[in-house]
Amino acid sequence: MPRRAPTALLPAVLSLLLLAAAPPPPALAQDGSFPQLTGRVVDEAEVLQPATEMALIDLLASHEAAGGAQVVVVTLSNLRGIAIADYGQRLARAWGLGAESEAPGVLLIVAPNERAVRIEIGPGLEGLTAAVAQTVIEREILPAARAGDFDRALLGGTRAIIAALSGGYIASPPPAESLAESSLARIVVFAIAAFYLAALA
Repeated sequence: MPRRAPTALLPAVLSLLLLAAAPPPPALAQDGSFPQLTGRVVDEAEVLQPATEMALIDLLASHEAAGGAQVVVVTLSNLRGIAIADYGQRLARAWGLGAESEAPGVLLIVAPNERAVRIEIGPGLEGLTAAVAQTVIEREILPAARAGDFDRALLGGTRAIIAALSGGYIASPPPAESLAESSLARIVVFAIAAFYLAALA
């Protein structure tokens, strides 16, 4: 007679079968995690006017024709539950712009619903450092994006990225509200310092 498997092993066997049949978690799923690379501009979130999209395509095509690194602008309807920094790295690899790519480039990523922006920089690119990218986000993209003007935000951000890649980027002045906050902070610091000095006198 054939030997029967011990009853104690059945729960473990069933657990393994269920794990094998279960779909991968969203953060690790490959199919459907990323939009398709259909061109220099991928407006999945549908926040760009057609004229703006064409202007971005022409701008990026001229940049590439002049020997510049590939730059892709992408807006996302959502981040699929992934932090934008992690998503940007995965998207760059999926689109062939990652560390192993022979032609590293730049991704300008905007997720309006999550209010998230990232500039993913390929290795070996000069001019566009992480610090410069953060300045581009804060000075050129966020002010317009916060006002709901994604056309201006992405055009300004793209022009700044191209300028940075050629070493010619000059940051715009900080927004007026940032200057006001900075001035208020200085006033508070001076007031606190004056209070302590008066208390010590």
